[in-house]
Parts: sequence; structure tokens; C-alpha cells
Amino acid sequence: MSLHRITAGTGYDYLTRQVAAMDSTEKGHTGLASYYTEKGEVPGRWVGSGMAGIEGLAAGDLVTAEQMQPLFGSGHHPLAAQRQRDLAGPGLTEKDYVEITRLGEPYRVYAGDVSPFRVEVARRLEALNKARGLPQKAATAIEDRARIRSQVALEMFRAEFGRDPLNERELSGHVARLSRQQTTAVAGFDLTFSPVKSVSALWALAEPGLAARIERCHQQAVADALEFIEQHALFTRTGTDGVRQVDVRGLIGTAFTHRDSRAGDPDLHTHVAVANKVQTLSDRRWLSIDSRVLHKAVVAASETYNTALERHLAEAIGVRFEARADTDPRKRPIREIVGTDAALNQRWSTRRQSIEARRRVLAAVFQADHGRPPTPVEAIALAQQATLETREAKHEPRSLAEQRTTWWRQAIEVLGGENGIRTMIHAALHPVPGDHHVPNQAWLEHEARRVVATVQRDRSTWQTWHLRAEALRSVRAVEVPSRHVHTVVNLLLDQALTFCVALTRPVPGEPQEPAPLRRRDGASVYTVAGSQLYTSNAILAAEACLVASAGGRDGWVVPTPALDKALLECHADGVELNPGQVLMVREMATSGARVQLAIAPAGSGKTTAMNALSRAWTQAGGTAIGLAPSAAAAAALGENMDGYSDTLAKLVWSLRNGETPDWADQIGPRTLVIIDEAGMADTLSLDTVVRHVLEQGGSVRLIGDDQQLAAIGAGGVLRDIQATHGALRLTELVRFTDRAEGSASLALREGHTSALGFYFDQRRIHVGDATTMADDLFASWTADRAGGLDSIMLAPTRELVADLNQRARTQRLEGSDPGREIELADGNQASVGDTIISRTNNRKLRVSPTDWVKNGDRWTIVDVDPQRGLHVRHTQSGRHVQLPADYVAESVELGYATTTHTAQGVTADTMHGMLAGNESRQQAYTMLTRGREANHAYLVVVGDGDPHTLIHPESINPLTPTDLLERILARDESPVSATTALRDAANPARQLGDATARYTDAVTFATAQLVGEDGVLALERDVDEVAPGLTESPTWPALRAQLLAVQADDRDPIQALGRARIIPLTDAQDPCSTLAGRVADAGRHYRGGPLPWLPRIPASLIRDQLWGDYLDARQQLVEQLAEQVREDAMAAETRPAWLAGTGRAAPELVADIEVWRAAHAVEPGDTRPTGDRRGGLAEPRWQTHLDRRLASTATAAMDEWRPLLEQVSPLILTDDFAPTLAARLSQLSSAGINVPGLLRAAGAQGPLPDDHAAAALWWRLSGHLTPAVAEAVDTDHHLATQWLPAFNERLGDTAHELQASPWWPALVTTIEHGLQRGWPLNQLLDETRGLGADDGRTDPCQAWVWRLSLLTDAHDLADEDRYDPADEPPDDLTHDWTRNHSAGRTSTHTDAVREPNEAEFLDLDDDQILHIEGLIRAGMGAPEPTDAQIRHQLERRDQITGSPVPIDRLARINELTTAYYQACLPDSWATPYLDQRLHPDPVALEGLRLGYAPDSWTGLVTHLRRIGATDEEMLTAGVATTASTGRLIDRFRDRLVVPIVHDHQVLGFVARRNPQFGDDDGHGPKYLNTAATPLFAKGDQLYIAGELTTDATPVLVEGPLDAIAVTLTGNGHHIGVAPLGTSLTEAQVAQLHQHGRSPVVATDADLAGQVAAERDYWLLTLYNLDPTHAVLPEGTDPADLVAAGDAAKLADSIAHARPLADSLVDERLDHLEGAEAALDAVRVLAAQPADRWIAGTEHIAERTGLPPALLRSALASMVKARNADPRKATQAATDHISETKDRLAAVRGEQATVEMFERIEAPTHRHQPEPLPTFDPPSQHGISW
Repeated sequence: MSLHRITAGTGYDYLTRQVAAMDSTEKGHTGLASYYTEKGEVPGRWVGSGMAGIEGLAAGDLVTAEQMQPLFGSGHHPLAAQRQRDLAGPGLTEKDYVEITRLGEPYRVYAGDVSPFRVEVARRLEALNKARGLPQKAATAIEDRARIRSQVALEMFRAEFGRDPLNERELSGHVARLSRQQTTAVAGFDLTFSPVKSVSALWALAEPGLAARIERCHQQAVADALEFIEQHALFTRTGTDGVRQVDVRGLIGTAFTHRDSRAGDPDLHTHVAVANKVQTLSDRRWLSIDSRVLHKAVVAASETYNTALERHLAEAIGVRFEARADTDPRKRPIREIVGTDAALNQRWSTRRQSIEARRRVLAAVFQADHGRPPTPVEAIALAQQATLETREAKHEPRSLAEQRTTWWRQAIEVLGGENGIRTMIHAALHPVPGDHHVPNQAWLEHEARRVVATVQRDRSTWQTWHLRAEALRSVRAVEVPSRHVHTVVNLLLDQALTFCVALTRPVPGEPQEPAPLRRRDGASVYTVAGSQLYTSNAILAAEACLVASAGGRDGWVVPTPALDKALLECHADGVELNPGQVLMVREMATSGARVQLAIAPAGSGKTTAMNALSRAWTQAGGTAIGLAPSAAAAAALGENMDGYSDTLAKLVWSLRNGETPDWADQIGPRTLVIIDEAGMADTLSLDTVVRHVLEQGGSVRLIGDDQQLAAIGAGGVLRDIQATHGALRLTELVRFTDRAEGSASLALREGHTSALGFYFDQRRIHVGDATTMADDLFASWTADRAGGLDSIMLAPTRELVADLNQRARTQRLEGSDPGREIELADGNQASVGDTIISRTNNRKLRVSPTDWVKNGDRWTIVDVDPQRGLHVRHTQSGRHVQLPADYVAESVELGYATTTHTAQGVTADTMHGMLAGNESRQQAYTMLTRGREANHAYLVVVGDGDPHTLIHPESINPLTPTDLLERILARDESPVSATTALRDAANPARQLGDATARYTDAVTFATAQLVGEDGVLALERDVDEVAPGLTESPTWPALRAQLLAVQADDRDPIQALGRARIIPLTDAQDPCSTLAGRVADAGRHYRGGPLPWLPRIPASLIRDQLWGDYLDARQQLVEQLAEQVREDAMAAETRPAWLAGTGRAAPELVADIEVWRAAHAVEPGDTRPTGDRRGGLAEPRWQTHLDRRLASTATAAMDEWRPLLEQVSPLILTDDFAPTLAARLSQLSSAGINVPGLLRAAGAQGPLPDDHAAAALWWRLSGHLTPAVAEAVDTDHHLATQWLPAFNERLGDTAHELQASPWWPALVTTIEHGLQRGWPLNQLLDETRGLGADDGRTDPCQAWVWRLSLLTDAHDLADEDRYDPADEPPDDLTHDWTRNHSAGRTSTHTDAVREPNEAEFLDLDDDQILHIEGLIRAGMGAPEPTDAQIRHQLERRDQITGSPVPIDRLARINELTTAYYQACLPDSWATPYLDQRLHPDPVALEGLRLGYAPDSWTGLVTHLRRIGATDEEMLTAGVATTASTGRLIDRFRDRLVVPIVHDHQVLGFVARRNPQFGDDDGHGPKYLNTAATPLFAKGDQLYIAGELTTDATPVLVEGPLDAIAVTLTGNGHHIGVAPLGTSLTEAQVAQLHQHGRSPVVATDADLAGQVAAERDYWLLTLYNLDPTHAVLPEGTDPADLVAAGDAAKLADSIAHARPLADSLVDERLDHLEGAEAALDAVRVLAAQPADRWIAGTEHIAERTGLPPALLRSALASMVKARNADPRKATQAATDHISETKDRLAAVRGEQATVEMFERIEAPTHRHQPEPLPTFDPPSQHGISW
């Protein structure tokens, strides 16, 4: 049985009409029904027990096209039109007419679903017909259609991309995309039941009565299979995200029986079109089929049909079936009717072969003519044309009688006459009795063990589907009456399960579902039927033994001198080992591990490493044995190691049969067994061998790649060993001549679709039909061979290999006489000179005393004797052997091409391989890594034209070549062991997804259950009364669920709905979804749930006996699992894959996102941080919240590089890889790389491909940036090199940091390559100056790799684009520059519109709203830090932890510096200057520790050196700097110095230049701060003039001397604080907030001071501080007042400070008018504490004359907005400060002073401040001295 999806809509009508038009003898297709009935004389009939729910029809009724159209076309009742016609009665509405036709929700079918491309093609076809004088709708030849399609597609491609397609792949992909329809809904499933060929043959030749009985048996078997599907595999999904799997009544299907194939040979088969509509058993709702189970059950259903057919035929007509061996020994034998002649099938297959041959020729001609392969539609048309052209007569028979006559005549030709036919029929109906087995208990137990043994040979884990299929095969071999087959199979299955171990185990703490949440078989609705995983004790024991063995460390080791000697000998022999290979050899030789694993990607040089290992082991006195899964691999291993080699299977067989060979008996403590290609070895065999070796005292080394082709059998244990004990890794690829290809192969290995960018860009992917691809592949292979290259041809199947081999032989012969020939196993002929390959191991065919004929050996034919066989010579060893004729016929094929599986381990110069589109990632990776110089894939994108594919989705919405390749990469067939399955099942991250879905659904389901069906109906009636139409909306269930939750929460749902409808809905809003969100928000339904976006349990459910404890347990489980996921994320040492390219994120944010991903089961390979966009209510908000927290990091790189990337190619921005590319470009830039130059050079290489353009650009760059080295996944094993000691000595701690990076292997390779190219190590290290620090975006080791790769790159780059350190700008060039790459552009992440909060849904007046919001305001504190602030904090933390000098030592250096400056103060100009400015009390001044920096270059440096300070300490503390001459000098010279103190610790200094010098006198800037140090960053720190005690109020001023003036006059009650050369920053406000007292703002009494005060107000109120304002005399500042002797005025102004908000309100009321003044004043008031709101509105009302109620309404709205998003409200206010400035300047008449306020506007923090640049500005306006 086969299964295919059917797409809804009219797509199949279009296809069938078009294909029919190609054959003038076949017209009139009208749709799906005609597709099924066109060849069948038996009408289609309705089938399935689900028909009981279809009123007006019953199972067995005839099917009509009019009935199929509504069901399969749109998902309506089959009798929809009739039911509407028959509907009658008073008061009918349109809704009644709609409802009478519905079967649940109709399919989403788009009206007029024809693409513009198809419309234009149709228009031109009509024009062509018109030009030819034909009717517009006349059929046109396929050549005309194809030509017009190609023309239109080419024009549209040019319009979209601005160029012609680069190749067939681009054009064919564009045609496919343009041809698609919007409708993708699945209308049903096409199940095809076909008996074995002997049944169709007997049916075709039997007399009508016998034929009818055969057909009835076939129909009975189909019915049995459908019954099995209904009982075991038919379910639907419902609930939240379909998490509940529930029982259904049965399927609804239409069955059509056809009698022949498209070639006209007998082919009795039945199509059952199963509608994607089923009715739930419990509440009779119509839903869709859960296809997950249906797909899993295909094989079991097929075997059910096969078994039932055998038993029905045996009972009805007496035939017997026996297994008939297939010509391919790898395939399962097929059971055919005993007595039928297989020659009949060969005769009837001749026509099929001729049609297929002609179809392939037509397809090749098509591609040659049109420059692209045919589409699926065109392929079907070509197949029909091939059928017409190969007809044996002008008109072939159409009636069944005519066909039976033809079949009879053909059988006469084969069987020698009518008697031969009758004899065969008699033999079939009267077979010789076979062995008679009667099932009993002994048979059951024996067969059950055999079933399990058979299944475990193929896999490590299995499900009941696998066991049932094998059980059905067992039952076919015994005499079981058809009526008992089902019972016996179930008994056998139950017995087999007793020998299995269940792997799917309950999650600890998971509650048992109550009865309403169970299916009829008692299983939870939250489980998927048949999903239980099983294994066997044998598999588990083998895996456990292998993993445990890898922990042993008591094995023999090679002495270090012997190892060193062996490595030197390798070098002397010209075998160069890279550091990774040396590491592997050393670890494997000296670890003492009994079992050790090494992972070696394709091309990493494992053969060379194994050679060195075996040499070292044997030279030290040990013995080495090599084993491999295949004989060819064992032979290759033996040729490259010291020691004996053989197959793994040989040793396993010997051990199990007690016949161990001598070499196995000699295994002892000093024996090393190397198992190559260990990933291809099955677990049980591996365990057998390892146990034996360990028992003998030996050691084992496993070498393999878990991402290449895997074991044919139970496998996957390498992952378990790696997870438990780690693994050695060969990380550097040495095979590929192009580094970019090597790197791309690593991406391919991991399944990253970005790898395709390389292959597209390098024109390595070729697409077309099978014939064209074989032609192109063969031609390229031939050209490479002619050019002297070693080239190989690969294909996925032996059939394709045979075709390629035949081509190669034909070319070799070139029409010459081949001489004597012999037929080979692949059907090809061979003669002298041909290359052949042996396919079976045969130890009796000895080539030498130690060698024999092996599977995979290649030979050249020396002589041919059809009787004796072939005399052949080995292509490598040159040894001769005679291959017997029977061996040749069964096991020899032509050997020019080979299968991909056979090629694993092979290396050639180039590889040309065929892909059929159904390969796994492992097959594609293995194929595309065989060639050193180039690897080409030839992808077959054209089907065989089978008309059965007409209704398949791939015909209606064709796949592009890129789609096919991406599917291959997604098809991961690497084996998973039982141990891994257990480990994965116990992973909290996997468990959380299920737990979350089940909790969410259970709350919703229980709520509805509590209300009951009557309650739901009552609710719907009530809603219809207050809001007609809502219940008819497709999204009504979402609103209904929220209203039911309100009711379950003991509240009135209708009242809640009414409040939600107070705010009008817009046309753009979906009413039910919007109202559901409002109801949920108003009820705070999502507050108190186990996760922020999950609902809480309603009150009535908590009290409910059935649901209370159950839901509580579910909530606790979610909370526990989420906490485990969070803890695991916080403790993880490696960054998750989704974080790559987004820079650094706070650990808490990473943990939040990991919980989100786990709860939503986001696939690990999905690099989108939060996965798919979520629907619903709270989920989108929380997802947006997470995305925003990450957005500033994730989008910054795209904003930065978008313009340049768009210049290279607009295609780049359409690639999903673009954000990753942009992030890497940012990292390159931060590493000092000339990125624009690299992009220029890459872009100049030619147009980028249409798909994966961003990835293609990256691969162009990567060839110059990094070697082909895989990242290290652990740092347990460190690469060692000869230069490592010098490296460590030179770099110190930096060296250790670099070695801890996953990029360390790449750096080792890069340095090795540089040394090989003549670069001295010291020079390489010198070129990495400045790359030691982690900037939060780029791993320093990664930066080293990129910098050195470009420096030492041997590739050709334009001179102006090559990296040269001398081109780097000076370090301080950009100190005063802040990037603003996103200026003028729209961010890719837009803010969602704020959704109203609870008060907006409640019927509250403004005073009540203000009361509620006041309570909220009272509980608000500091806002949550932004992502930028968190990043800055992390960077500061990293700067502190990464400081080369301990922090306490830096503080000590600052303390010594302060003391030195204090000692220098008394005799300096600074003392009288201070006296003049401040008239200070000496005691008070002493407490401020002011000092003087002498006018000396090295005064401080000399002083500190004398007392033990080092130069590094002084530089790190920022008190000294390096002069241009290289010597160390003082940073501050001839300056008044003020120490910046925090918690009694001196952090840094601010110093004032000698006032006698000006800006042009060469004495530096007027004010100079300490540069940024691990202790000090001026934007983060306030200058506090004294100790800010809890009793003191901070007074915020503009400069340090102002602050000192305040402190000196404040008598301890007021302490002056000031920013350091900048406007007030949010970090400084946060410092004030920690003090706990609102500050007095005492800015200068000028325009600048007024505007600064306003800006300070908005920043301070953001932190819920309530500042007051000290009004100073006009034109003064605090220091001015003290200097003028007016200290008392200053103290009085501070003591009588009024609320700053009052000043701002009055300013607006004074300078604005009417409503504008009122609203602006209310905005100021909204930032105040709640106790000011009422008086404030009355004051504004009194001043403006506006009604207080109106102002309170405005205030309520603004307060709600500010409470909801304080940062957004603050930003909106600060955006208008310039308006205030202009207004005040106009009033003052001081427009000329506008320039003074640039300092106020320049640091645009937008309340997400980046860290300020650590530079010394040339001036600092506003600091008062």
C-alpha cells in the first residue's frame, strides 16, 4: 500500500484537463473523480464506517463527480448542492443554507487561485491559437506550451532579478515558484492497494468467473486493511495546538479499482481516496485526520492487506504463496503464487521499459530545447506522449474484454500455447502442499523472539508498527483462517512486547489524566497512538557495556620516547601530521583507555593518523589489528597500518560460532584493535568484538564519523560514548584544495542549508531529468579523466549505477567489436578490458595467502570464458584471480561507477554524483566530500510522469531544486541508540514542551467540561443576543474559551464581554480574537500561571474534585521543568546555537529564551531565537517582549551593514542567512578587518545565485578568512605544537584564554599555515596587537584566525583589498565618533501597538482609574534595565574580571596617587585659586582630598615606581600614559586634581588646566578625566563632593566645583553631586536612586541650566524620584554665588526649593496657550506621585479655564500610558526638549546661545544607553570651576 496526500481546491482539475489535452484520443477529464474512473469499468463506491455520519449516503453507494467535488474540493458535504435544494421551512436564513452543507470548517481554498504567471501563459496560448486561426481554447502542443512558459518565466526572472538566469536550476526553480497556487490545504489521502504481480497475472488469464473471485478477494483484503486503519491508525487532533488526540467514528473514502498500468499490462489495483474529514466519537465534531499516525501505519497496513489477500485467495481458490527470491539479494523476497511463471512479468515489463526509455529521451530533448527540465505537469504530458508513440497498434484495446484477449495472446507467446496457459493456471490452483504449521504457544514464543530479533537487526529502537508488520509476515507462513488472522497477529504482538523494553516512560510528577481526557482504549489523549518506543535488553546491555568500557583507563600505553620516535619517522618518511593528527595519535597511544573514540569528518586525514598510531604501537612492542565493517574498508585500512586487518563481520561470526582465527586468538594486553568506520558498525557486532578484546586484555580504538553513512542495523552508540566520556576529534580538513569547500562541507555535515550557497555559487549543482543528468554527469566525468584527473561517478541506487556503467562501457568500445561477452549481475554485458566490481565477499576465491575476493574490489577483465567465468586482474594490487561463472552472474557488476554507500572512504580528484531527491543528509554529505578539487551533484528534478501523481501536492505546487536539496539536508537518518532515546526523553527541555501544551489545553478543556454542553450553548445564545454574528466567526472558539474562563472564575461572562466592547473595534481587527485578548487582560487571566504567557487555573476549577488536584499537579510540573531548564541554561558553558551572530546576551535573557523555546518545542536547529511567530493572546506579547530584549543586539548588525550588502546584491537581504552574515561582518570589523574591501572583492567575482545569496557571499569570503576546521566542542584535549611553549611565554594569560576557545583548532591551523609559508611566529603574534580583549561580539580567538588568515592568505586578492596592519587607523581616531548606522532607516523590528490594560475594559470613571493607577505607581520603582544596559554591565564586569591588574591593587595605585597630589597642593597655584573661588574651610576642604598634579612629565611615575608600582599597574589605573617616544609619562600635569570617590575608594580623577593657559597654548583640554579603566567610566559615575549619608539630600549641579560649593555651604544636610563632563546619564540617575532621597536640582540660572533641569526631571522621574528645584539668581551658578560671598543665598535657595514639576508646569502655562498649554502641563503632572495629581489638575484648570473633569480624563490616559511603559513615555517627553529650548530662548531673546546646548542633545540615550566612548573631549561645556 502506498499513501499520498491530495490537495484541496481545483488544482487537480487544471492538471487533468491540461494533460488530457495532450492526447487527442482521450478527452473530457473534469476532476478528481474522472482521474480515478478514466480506466476503470467498475464504478467507484463509498467506503468506510465514517459514512454513518454522512446523511444521504452510505458505504457501498456509487460515487459521482458531483459528490466528490464538494468533499475533496472544499471540504463540504458530498451532497451539498442537493441538501441546499431540499432545504425548506419558514424563517430560513443564509446561515441555515451554509450550515446544511458544512462538515466542520471548510478547507481554506482561495478563489481564482491562478498565479499571474499561469494567467499570462494562458493569454499567450490564446493569442497563439488566434494567430493560427484556431479557437482560443484549442489544445496546443506541449512544445508550444513549454516555449511560452519558458519565455514568460524568463521575462519575469529578468524583471525580478535584473539579469538572466545563471543556469537551469535558477530558471526551473523560478518556473516552479511562479506556477504554484495559494491553496495548500490537504483534502485527503490517496491509498493505493496493489497485489503482487502473480495475482494480477492469474486474474488477467483466468476465465471470468475465476477472475471475479480473485477480484473479490482483493476487495476483501482492501476492506481488511481499511478496517485495520480505522481501528489502529485513525484519529483526529483537537485542543490547544492539536495536543489532544481523540477517537473518531471512522473514515470516509471512495474506492476505485483499475485493471492495468499506464503501459497496458495487467495491474489490478484499487485507489481509496480518504477524505480529510472525520467525526469525533465523543461530540460528533468534524475535524481533520491526524496524519502522523496514518503515515506511521503505512507498512503495517500494507502487510495487513498482503496477509489478508493471501488468506482470502487460499480459501477461495486454493492457491499457495511462497517467497520468490529477488534478483537483488539486499531486497526482501516477495511471496508470489506458486505455479505462476515469472517470465510473464518479464514480457509485460517490456512495454513499460520501452515507454520509460522513450519518456527519458523526450525529457532530455525537452531540456535541450527549452533550457530547463520539464515541470511535473509537462513530465506527465511527455509520459503520455511516450505511451502514444510506443503503441503496438494504432488503437490499443480499451475494454476489459479486449484487454484480456491481448493479454491471452501475449501469454501464449511466453508459455508456448494455450495449453501452457491452462497448465500454469491448473498448477496455481492445485499447488503441491507446503509445510503445514499450526500456531500454538511454542510457535508464538518462537516467532515472537524471531520478530524482535528481526526488528533489532535494523534499528536500535522501534514501535509497535514495526513489530506488527513483522508479525503479519510471520502469520502468512502458517495456516491461519482469514477470520482468525487479526487475533493471532495480536497474540504474537503481545508476546513480542514481553521481550521488549519500553523507552517512553512517564515524566516524574506527571499526573494521570481523569476519565474525560482518555481515549476509548484507556490511553491519555495527550499521547500519540503507537508512539511508544521500545528496544530490547540485548541492545541496552550492548550499549551500556560499550559506554562503560570507554571509561576504563588500565590499558597498555606506548612509552613517550617510542611515540616520539615513531612520529619523527613519519616526518622523515614524508608523512606530515597536523597538530590535530598528532594530538589524536598521542592521546590514543598514551591514554591507557581500554576503549576510545575519535570523530573524524570526511577529509580530516584519519587514515594518516591511524598509520602513525599503528606504527607507534607496534614499534613499542605491541601488536595492531585493523577491523572495518566492509571488506574493502578493511583492505584499505590494512594497506595503511602496521598489522593485520579483516572485516568486523568475520570476527563476529567466528566468535559466535567458536571458530576464532589465529590472529584473534593472539589478542592480548599489548594488542590494539582499530575499528575504522565505526559509525557503520551495528551495536551488537561492535559489542561482541569489544567484549572479546577487553576480555583478552587488549584495547580498542573506534574511528568514525557519526554524520556519514551509518550502520545497516542498530547503531548510534558512538553518541553515547561521546556524551559520557568525550571524544577525540580531527578538526582540520586536509582533503579539499579550496578551504571554502571544506568549510561548506562542515556546514553540510550539520545540515545547515547555508552550505547550499557554496554549491550554488560554484555551479556545483546541476538539475534536470534523469537522462540529461546522466549524460551531463558522464560527460563531465569523461572530461576530467581525459584531463588527467582521478574522477569517480556515484549514484544512490544500483539501477542508476548500472546505467552509468553501461554508458562508460559503450564509450570505451566506441563501436568496436567487444569480442566474447558475459552477462553480469546488473544486467550489463562485459568483455575484455572492462572494469568490474565484485559485490560479495568470497574467502574461497583467494588472491593471495592473505587476501581474497571482497565486496568492493575493482578488477580489469583479462579473459572471458562464458563457461568458466572471468579471468581478472586487481586494479590496485595487480594480482590475478579466476571468477567462476555463477559468481559472475550473481555478484559482479561493471565498475566504472559505484553507489555512494560503497564510496565511503574513497578519495578522488573530482566527484560527479547523481541525486534522486530522496537521499538523506548523510548520503549527500558522503557523496559531496569524495573529491579533493571539486564535487558536483546532478539532481534529478523530473518525475517518471506517472499519472497517479496528478493529484499529489508536488504536482500542484511544484518543488524547486532548492526545495529538494533543503529536504535532503533536513532528512537526518543518523541512527539514534536506545540509550540516547532514553537520555533525550529525560531531558527537561523536551519534557517542558509536552507539559506546557498539556497544561494549557487541560485548563481550557476542564473549563468547558465544568460548564457543560448546555452551558456552552447557553453562553452562545447570550452572546448572540448582545453581539450578533460573533459566534459565527472562525475565531469564536478563542473568545468562547476566554468567556468560559471568566465564568469559571465566578464572574459574569456577558458583563466581561460588554466591558471589552466599550472600545470600538476597527475594520482591521478580528473581532473575536481582539475581544478574547481584552477579556483575558481584564480578568488578568494570564497572571499567576506557571509561565508568564500561560493562563492561571480558574477559581471554580481549583475547588473542583475532579479537576483541582489534577490541574495543580500539571501546573507544578510545568514550573519544576521550567526551573530545571532555566538552571541548565544559566549553568551552560557554551552559547546556544540560536545566539550565534547576535552578540552577547544577559544570562537571564538567555535562560528566559531557552524556557520559551523548550515550552514551544522549538527545534534545536532553528536559529530564530523564539522560533515561529505564535498566535493566541498572551504568547505573542511575551514573544515580542523576548524579541525586543534581544532585538538591539540582533538587529544592530543588519542596520549597520544593510546598505553595503544591498549594494553588493539586493538578493542578500532576502536570504535567511543575512542576519548571520551581518553579524559576522560586524565581528570582522571589530577584529580590524577591512570589510568593505573584502565585500568589494567578493562581489566582483560575479552575480550571486538567486537562492542562499547571503550564504554564497559568506563562502566567497570564508576562503580567505579561515581554514576548513571544525569548532572544538570541548577543551578536554588540547592541541599541542612545537611553537606552543613560545606562544604561551609571549602571551601569558591571553594564551590560555585563546586555548579555551572553540576556535583554538582553527587558530592552530592558521598559525601552522603561516609558518609553512615563511612567516616567523613572532611576526604573526605582532600582527595581532589589540585583539586580546573580548568586545562582547567577537571571540578573540576568532578575531585572531580572521586577521592571520587574511595576512597569510595565498589566494588572490586585489592589492587594495588585502589586509595590511599598516593600514589600520590610529587608536584614537574614532574615540569621538559614535556609529548611527540605522539613521534614516526603519528597523526590522517594529514596536507592537500597546494593548490597553485592565482599566480600559472596566466601566470606571476617571477618578477610579486614577486611584487604581496611583496604587500601581506607588509600587513602581526603578525600571527594568534595557538590553543595552545589561550588555554594558556585562562588558564592565568582563573588563573588571579581565583586568591584568587586580582591582584592589588599582584602588591602591589611585590612593597613592591621591596622596601624592595632596602633598603637592599647598605650594601650587591651585591653592589661591581655590581660596578665591570657594573661600573654603581648610578642614572641610581636607575631607574632599583635592590635590595638584605638578608640571612635570614623570613626577608621579617616578614617585610611584619608587614605592613599588609597576608600569602596567599605572597604565591600567589610568594615572599614566605612553608617550609617542614609548616612555611612560604622567597623565595629569600642571592641573588642579579632584578625586572621584565611591564607597571610600578612589575610582579616578577629573583635573582642571592651569587658568593662565588657553585652548591654543598646547596645554591640552581645559578639563581632563581619567580614561576608562576597570574601575572608572565617567558616564557611570557621579562626582559626589563628600559623603552622601542617609540624612543628607543630594543637590544635582553641573560641575565639580559647583558640587563642592554646595557641600561647603550645606552643613552636612546637603551634598553636591555632579555629572562628569556629560549631561546626566541614566546610570548616574540609578546611582541617585540607590541613595533613596529625591534630589534638589540646582543647575545654572541661564537658558542652558533651565533646559538641563527639564531633561534631568524626565530622567529622575523615570526612576520614580520627585526632584525639587533651587532657583538661583539669574546668570549665576553655585560656585559663582560662593565666590561672590553670597553663600547664604545659595543655602536659602536650596532650603526653599520647590517641586521641579511645578516650575515646568508654570513654564508651560506661562509660554503656551489654551489646550496646548494644558496638555503639556498635564504630561509633566503625569510623571509626579499620585498625591499631586488632584491639586495639579485644579491648578492647571484654574490657569487655563478648562474643565477639571476634562483634564482629569487626559491625566488618566497619560498616567496609564506612563505606567504601562515608563521608558516610552519618558522618551516621548525628552524628544520635545528642543521645543522647550526654542521657546525659552525666544522669551529670553537668546537665540544666539543655542549652540551651547549641543551637549544636552548630543548624547541621545533614548533610555537604552550604550556605554559612552572613553575619550578625552576637547571641551566640556557646562562644568563650572
